Amino acid sequence: MYKATNKAEAWIYGFKYEALSINEKKIGIYFGEYRANRPSIVLIHGFSATASVWFRCAAKMKSDFNVIIPELPGHGNSGYDKNARYSSHEQASTLYLAMMKLRISRVSIAGNSMGGFIASRMAIDYPELIDHLILVNPVGISSSPKQSKMDRMLGIGKNPFLINTHQEFESFFKMVMYAPPFFPHIIRSGLSRDYIRRRKELEHIYNDYSDKKDFLDNSLMDIKARTLFIFGVQDEIVDKSCEQSWKKIPMFSSILLEDVGHMPMLEAPARTKQLIAGFLNEE
Repeated sequence: MYKATNKAEAWIYGFKYEALSINEKKIGIYFGEYRANRPSIVLIHGFSATASVWFRCAAKMKSDFNVIIPELPGHGNSGYDKNARYSSHEQASTLYLAMMKLRISRVSIAGNSMGGFIASRMAIDYPELIDHLILVNPVGISSSPKQSKMDRMLGIGKNPFLINTHQEFESFFKMVMYAPPFFPHIIRSGLSRDYIRRRKELEHIYNDYSDKKDFLDNSLMDIKARTLFIFGVQDEIVDKSCEQSWKKIPMFSSILLEDVGHMPMLEAPARTKQLIAGFLNEE
Protein backbone atom coordinates (compact mmCIF):
# COMPACT_ATOMS: atom_id res chain seq x y z
CA MET A 1 0.00 0.00 0.00
CA TYR A 2 2.78 2.43 0.94
CA LYS A 3 4.54 1.99 -2.44
CA ALA A 4 1.25 2.58 -4.24
CA THR A 5 0.74 5.75 -2.18
CA ASN A 6 4.20 6.99 -3.24
CA LYS A 7 3.34 6.55 -6.91
CA ALA A 8 0.01 8.32 -6.40
CA GLU A 9 1.77 11.22 -4.65
CA ALA A 10 4.30 11.40 -7.49
CA TRP A 11 1.45 11.67 -9.99
CA ILE A 12 -0.16 14.47 -7.95
CA TYR A 13 3.11 16.44 -8.01
CA GLY A 14 3.66 15.82 -11.71
CA PHE A 15 6.40 13.17 -11.68
CA LYS A 16 6.53 10.09 -13.88
CA TYR A 17 8.02 6.78 -12.80
CA GLU A 18 10.40 4.56 -14.74
CA ALA A 19 12.31 1.42 -13.74
CA LEU A 20 15.85 1.04 -15.08
CA SER A 21 17.87 -2.17 -15.16
CA ILE A 22 21.43 -1.56 -13.97
CA ASN A 23 23.69 -4.63 -13.69
CA GLU A 24 20.64 -6.82 -13.07
CA LYS A 25 19.38 -4.40 -10.42
CA LYS A 26 16.03 -2.65 -10.73
CA ILE A 27 16.35 1.06 -10.01
CA GLY A 28 13.18 3.13 -9.75
CA ILE A 29 13.44 6.77 -10.84
CA TYR A 30 10.92 9.60 -10.83
CA PHE A 31 11.19 12.36 -13.44
CA GLY A 32 9.75 15.77 -14.07
CA GLU A 33 9.24 17.02 -17.61
CA TYR A 34 12.55 17.13 -19.50
CA ARG A 35 13.64 20.19 -21.48
CA ALA A 36 17.02 20.35 -23.17
CA ASN A 37 17.58 24.02 -22.30
CA ARG A 38 17.31 23.50 -18.52
CA PRO A 39 19.95 22.27 -16.05
CA SER A 40 19.37 18.88 -14.44
CA ILE A 41 19.44 17.99 -10.76
CA VAL A 42 19.41 14.61 -9.02
CA LEU A 43 17.78 14.46 -5.57
CA ILE A 44 18.84 11.54 -3.36
CA HIS A 45 16.89 10.37 -0.33
CA GLY A 46 18.40 9.03 2.89
CA PHE A 47 18.63 5.65 4.57
CA SER A 48 15.30 3.82 4.99
CA ALA A 49 13.43 6.57 3.10
CA THR A 50 12.10 6.72 -0.46
CA ALA A 51 12.03 9.25 -3.29
CA SER A 52 8.80 10.65 -1.85
CA VAL A 53 10.65 12.66 0.82
CA TRP A 54 11.77 14.97 -2.01
CA PHE A 55 8.43 15.32 -3.85
CA ARG A 56 7.16 18.48 -2.10
CA CYS A 57 10.45 20.30 -2.55
CA ALA A 58 11.03 18.94 -6.05
CA ALA A 59 7.57 20.04 -7.20
CA LYS A 60 8.68 23.62 -6.60
CA MET A 61 11.84 23.04 -8.68
CA LYS A 62 10.49 21.29 -11.75
CA SER A 63 9.64 24.46 -13.67
CA ASP A 64 13.30 25.56 -13.56
CA PHE A 65 15.19 22.25 -13.57
CA ASN A 66 15.04 18.77 -15.03
CA VAL A 67 14.36 16.90 -11.80
CA ILE A 68 15.50 13.30 -11.35
CA ILE A 69 14.65 11.48 -8.09
CA PRO A 70 16.03 7.94 -7.84
CA GLU A 71 15.18 5.31 -5.26
CA LEU A 72 18.38 3.81 -3.98
CA PRO A 73 18.99 0.05 -4.12
CA GLY A 74 17.21 -1.65 -1.25
CA HIS A 75 14.68 1.18 -0.93
CA GLY A 76 11.18 1.81 -2.25
CA ASN A 77 10.50 0.31 -5.66
CA SER A 78 14.16 -0.50 -6.27
CA GLY A 79 13.94 -3.71 -4.28
CA TYR A 80 16.17 -5.47 -1.78
CA ASP A 81 18.63 -8.28 -2.48
CA LYS A 82 20.03 -10.16 0.52
CA ASN A 83 23.16 -10.98 -1.51
CA ALA A 84 23.85 -7.39 -2.59
CA ARG A 85 26.30 -4.90 -1.15
CA TYR A 86 25.00 -1.47 -0.10
CA SER A 87 28.22 0.44 0.60
CA SER A 88 28.54 4.07 -0.46
CA HIS A 89 30.84 2.95 -3.30
CA GLU A 90 28.30 0.43 -4.59
CA GLN A 91 25.39 2.86 -4.41
CA ALA A 92 27.35 5.69 -6.02
CA SER A 93 28.41 3.34 -8.84
CA THR A 94 24.81 2.28 -9.44
CA LEU A 95 23.64 5.89 -9.68
CA TYR A 96 26.53 6.77 -11.99
CA LEU A 97 25.57 3.92 -14.33
CA ALA A 98 21.95 5.10 -14.20
CA MET A 99 23.07 8.58 -15.29
CA MET A 100 25.06 7.05 -18.14
CA LYS A 101 22.02 5.03 -19.21
CA LEU A 102 19.96 8.23 -19.20
CA ARG A 103 22.73 9.91 -21.28
CA ILE A 104 23.33 12.59 -18.66
CA SER A 105 26.89 13.86 -18.86
CA ARG A 106 26.74 16.70 -16.33
CA VAL A 107 24.38 17.16 -13.40
CA SER A 108 24.01 18.84 -10.04
CA ILE A 109 23.25 16.52 -7.18
CA ALA A 110 21.60 16.97 -3.78
CA GLY A 111 21.43 14.37 -1.04
CA ASN A 112 19.89 14.15 2.40
CA SER A 113 21.47 12.10 5.20
CA MET A 114 22.84 8.89 3.61
CA GLY A 115 21.95 10.49 0.29
CA GLY A 116 24.45 13.25 1.10
CA PHE A 117 27.08 10.59 1.77
CA ILE A 118 26.40 8.97 -1.60
CA ALA A 119 26.28 12.33 -3.40
CA SER A 120 29.67 13.20 -1.90
CA ARG A 121 31.04 9.83 -2.92
CA MET A 122 29.88 10.49 -6.49
CA ALA A 123 31.59 13.89 -6.45
CA ILE A 124 34.83 12.17 -5.42
CA ASP A 125 34.62 9.10 -7.66
CA TYR A 126 33.02 10.75 -10.72
CA PRO A 127 34.06 14.43 -10.68
CA GLU A 128 33.46 14.79 -14.41
CA LEU A 129 29.73 14.15 -13.83
CA ILE A 130 29.01 16.48 -10.91
CA ASP A 131 28.45 20.19 -11.49
CA HIS A 132 27.24 21.35 -8.04
CA LEU A 133 26.90 19.41 -4.78
CA ILE A 134 24.19 20.12 -2.18
CA LEU A 135 24.45 18.35 1.17
CA VAL A 136 21.30 18.36 3.30
CA ASN A 137 22.01 17.17 6.86
CA PRO A 138 24.51 14.64 5.48
CA VAL A 139 26.14 11.66 7.15
CA GLY A 140 29.36 9.99 6.04
CA ILE A 141 32.05 11.31 8.37
CA SER A 142 33.21 9.98 11.73
CA SER A 143 34.56 13.15 13.29
CA SER A 144 31.93 15.43 14.86
CA PRO A 145 33.00 17.40 17.95
CA LYS A 146 29.67 16.69 19.67
CA GLN A 147 27.50 13.59 19.72
CA SER A 148 23.90 13.57 18.49
CA LYS A 149 21.06 11.76 20.22
CA MET A 150 21.47 8.93 17.72
CA ASP A 151 25.22 8.73 18.43
CA ARG A 152 24.45 8.29 22.12
CA MET A 153 21.85 5.61 21.35
CA LEU A 154 24.28 3.72 19.13
CA GLY A 155 26.80 3.89 21.98
CA ILE A 156 24.49 1.74 24.12
CA GLY A 157 23.68 -0.67 21.28
CA LYS A 158 20.37 0.85 20.13
CA ASN A 159 19.84 1.88 16.50
CA PRO A 160 16.66 4.00 16.27
CA PHE A 161 16.18 3.02 12.60
CA LEU A 162 15.73 -0.65 13.49
CA ILE A 163 12.12 -0.81 14.62
CA ASN A 164 10.42 -3.63 16.53
CA THR A 165 7.18 -1.99 17.73
CA HIS A 166 4.81 0.83 16.81
CA GLN A 167 5.92 2.69 19.95
CA GLU A 168 9.52 2.56 18.77
CA PHE A 169 8.42 3.90 15.39
CA GLU A 170 6.68 6.88 16.99
CA SER A 171 9.85 7.73 18.94
CA PHE A 172 11.90 7.38 15.76
CA PHE A 173 9.45 9.58 13.81
CA LYS A 174 9.93 12.38 16.34
CA MET A 175 13.71 12.06 16.03
CA VAL A 176 13.92 12.38 12.25
CA MET A 177 11.73 15.48 11.92
CA TYR A 178 11.45 18.49 14.20
CA ALA A 179 8.64 20.10 12.17
CA PRO A 180 7.00 17.28 10.20
CA PRO A 181 4.25 17.89 7.66
CA PHE A 182 0.87 16.32 8.27
CA PHE A 183 0.86 12.55 7.80
CA PRO A 184 -2.60 10.90 7.78
CA HIS A 185 -2.91 8.15 10.38
CA ILE A 186 -3.28 5.45 7.72
CA ILE A 187 0.03 6.52 6.09
CA ARG A 188 1.86 6.75 9.40
CA SER A 189 0.60 3.31 10.43
CA GLY A 190 1.65 1.91 7.07
CA LEU A 191 5.11 3.37 7.51
CA SER A 192 5.38 1.82 10.96
CA ARG A 193 4.42 -1.62 9.67
CA ASP A 194 6.88 -1.27 6.79
CA TYR A 195 9.78 -0.47 9.14
CA ILE A 196 8.93 -3.41 11.40
CA ARG A 197 8.64 -5.78 8.43
CA ARG A 198 11.92 -4.61 6.89
CA ARG A 199 14.02 -4.57 10.07
CA LYS A 200 16.51 -7.22 8.93
CA GLU A 201 16.82 -5.68 5.47
CA LEU A 202 17.50 -2.25 6.95
CA GLU A 203 20.06 -3.67 9.34
CA HIS A 204 21.94 -5.18 6.38
CA ILE A 205 21.88 -1.90 4.43
CA TYR A 206 22.88 0.15 7.48
CA ASN A 207 25.83 -2.09 8.32
CA ASP A 208 27.07 -1.88 4.73
CA TYR A 209 26.83 1.86 4.19
CA SER A 210 28.01 2.85 7.69
CA ASP A 211 31.29 0.92 7.52
CA LYS A 212 33.77 3.49 8.85
CA LYS A 213 36.51 2.43 6.43
CA ASP A 214 34.39 4.05 3.70
CA PHE A 215 33.81 7.33 5.55
CA LEU A 216 34.90 10.56 3.90
CA ASP A 217 36.97 12.29 6.60
CA ASN A 218 40.20 11.97 4.60
CA SER A 219 38.61 12.50 1.17
CA LEU A 220 36.62 15.72 1.54
CA MET A 221 39.44 17.82 0.12
CA ASP A 222 39.13 15.81 -3.09
CA ILE A 223 35.66 17.20 -3.81
CA LYS A 224 36.05 19.70 -6.66
CA ALA A 225 32.42 20.71 -7.08
CA ARG A 226 31.05 23.89 -5.55
CA THR A 227 29.22 22.69 -2.44
CA LEU A 228 26.30 24.02 -0.40
CA PHE A 229 25.74 22.57 3.08
CA ILE A 230 22.14 22.99 4.32
CA PHE A 231 21.57 21.90 7.90
CA GLY A 232 18.51 21.84 10.15
CA VAL A 233 20.03 22.45 13.57
CA GLN A 234 17.28 20.64 15.51
CA ASP A 235 18.59 17.39 14.03
CA GLU A 236 18.76 14.49 16.49
CA ILE A 237 20.36 12.09 13.98
CA VAL A 238 23.45 14.22 13.23
CA ASP A 239 24.88 17.00 15.39
CA LYS A 240 25.37 20.43 13.82
CA SER A 241 29.02 20.41 14.92
CA CYS A 242 29.70 18.08 11.96
CA GLU A 243 29.82 21.26 9.83
CA GLN A 244 33.41 21.78 11.03
CA SER A 245 34.50 18.57 9.29
CA TRP A 246 32.57 19.19 6.08
CA LYS A 247 34.30 22.57 5.79
CA LYS A 248 37.33 20.67 4.50
CA ILE A 249 35.61 20.74 1.09
CA PRO A 250 37.50 23.46 -0.86
CA MET A 251 34.53 25.35 -2.38
CA PHE A 252 32.19 25.15 0.60
CA SER A 253 29.36 27.36 1.84
CA SER A 254 26.76 26.62 4.49
CA ILE A 255 23.33 27.71 5.66
CA LEU A 256 21.86 26.66 9.01
CA LEU A 257 18.08 26.46 9.52
CA GLU A 258 17.26 27.01 13.18
CA ASP A 259 13.70 25.64 13.28
CA VAL A 260 14.19 22.51 11.19
CA GLY A 261 15.40 18.97 11.93
CA HIS A 262 17.02 16.19 9.92
CA MET A 263 14.87 16.53 6.78
CA PRO A 264 14.69 20.16 5.63
CA MET A 265 13.33 19.26 2.18
CA LEU A 266 10.28 17.68 3.84
CA GLU A 267 9.94 19.99 6.85
CA ALA A 268 10.55 23.26 4.98
CA PRO A 269 10.23 22.43 1.25
CA ALA A 270 9.79 26.00 -0.02
CA ARG A 271 12.81 27.34 1.86
CA THR A 272 14.94 24.37 0.85
CA LYS A 273 13.98 24.81 -2.80
CA GLN A 274 14.79 28.52 -2.61
CA LEU A 275 18.22 27.82 -1.13
CA ILE A 276 19.07 25.16 -3.69
CA ALA A 277 17.82 27.18 -6.63
CA GLY A 278 19.65 30.30 -5.45
CA PHE A 279 22.87 28.34 -5.13
CA LEU A 280 22.55 26.73 -8.57
CA ASN A 281 21.75 30.08 -10.20
CA GLU A 282 24.77 31.86 -8.75
CA GLU A 283 27.38 32.98 -11.27
